[in-house]
Amino acid sequence: MNTHDHIELNTPSTGAQHDAKSATNTIHTAPPQLKARYLLVGIFSGLIALALVIINMPLILSFTYAHSDNRIYSYIYSQQKSRSVAINKATQEANSYLAFGSSEFFIHDNQTPDAPDGFYGKHNRGFDLNLIGIANDQCLSQGIAMGAYQPASQHRKIFFFLSPQWFFKYNGGQAAMGKQLSFSLYKQFVHNPNISQESKDYVRKRLQQLKKTVSPKFISAANGDTPIDTLNGILMEYEEQMKILFDWSTIAQKALVRTPEKQSGSPIEVPQWAERMKQAVKRGDADGGANRFGFRNAVADKIEANRAWQDQTLNEAAREEADFQHTLRIARECGYEPLVIFIPFKGVWCDELNIPKDQRTYLYEKLKQLCDLEQVSYADFSSFEYEKYFILDSAHPGWTGWVRINNAIWDFIHDTKDEYLGGYKYGEAKGAAAIDDAGTQRMKQDGVLR
Repeated sequence: MNTHDHIELNTPSTGAQHDAKSATNTIHTAPPQLKARYLLVGIFSGLIALALVIINMPLILSFTYAHSDNRIYSYIYSQQKSRSVAINKATQEANSYLAFGSSEFFIHDNQTPDAPDGFYGKHNRGFDLNLIGIANDQCLSQGIAMGAYQPASQHRKIFFFLSPQWFFKYNGGQAAMGKQLSFSLYKQFVHNPNISQESKDYVRKRLQQLKKTVSPKFISAANGDTPIDTLNGILMEYEEQMKILFDWSTIAQKALVRTPEKQSGSPIEVPQWAERMKQAVKRGDADGGANRFGFRNAVADKIEANRAWQDQTLNEAAREEADFQHTLRIARECGYEPLVIFIPFKGVWCDELNIPKDQRTYLYEKLKQLCDLEQVSYADFSSFEYEKYFILDSAHPGWTGWVRINNAIWDFIHDTKDEYLGGYKYGEAKGAAAIDDAGTQRMKQDGVLR
């Protein structure tokens, strides 16, 4: 190649030089108004980018925190953890099923080995539960949570633990429920496109009826009624979620240390239900056999002294019944396949407090009818009211209770029919009448099986 050729290949032509020079001159000679416009566009784009980072900061930090240790977060009983979809999505185990409930999740394996944190959290059952909810969460707040948590759901099947005391006179503890509602969950519920406007209107109306505990600003900001409300909603959600993340150390302290059985690649432990039931009865004898009700011995005196449930009724909770039906409808709109777990009353204690047996039966049947109406399956434990160790205090599943509940959960996930499952997919749940095992035999032995 000669010198002349080299110059031709690397030196712009006169026309190209003229075009480049013209373009440069155009930029430098642009009117001040156009320069200002370019500047504003740049500033606005930067602010949008910053806003997106800030808004997504809870999710970013959740993933960062969650992968900084080797702990299991799904079984934490915590209002903070339950109120953050971002945290749960970031921390739940790889094959998790959402479980919505309330204070039954406070029962840990130090009280009964078959509580969720012990049975699932410390052993490889092939799947995990992700526990959502704390005490005083009732049907309305559960429906809101179901709508909000859809993006975090790994499976269509979910579990909904239903406590019968929600249906006491005056609709249980709805005032307490209103005090602890999560703004973030309600806002995400409102913006879930799969939920019908009818369902959203129902929930909004119900929240407005809780005016002593739920403010108009809470409702309007979540719904974005005006541009100012929309801005308030963004700020309120961000504030709530960042407060949770700033208290991450409190959440992490409650997480389970991952056991060798929960390490990747460990074999699945298939439960031997009959053996677990025998062990549950033995544990019940040891921890709850010193009193006639089968309460956990450590709290028996305190429970027996508390007569707050005396003469309660179960046929004066129309709003809670309506909330239950609408929650089932919301679950179906979200594409879930729920299993409602009916936690029974402790029969001998309810008899002591004069909570009529016929009203308890009425409630169980009413709830099953609503499940049938909404085409939802259920685990019916109503026939275990008098099993001595099903409930370990006045309301929460205990030694034999968690064995039976886990059995129903296992069979629901594996599409296996058992004596507990009933409703849409299963027909009649035969319950205690069809079971002859250690728990039922103990009921007969103690003379409490009716």
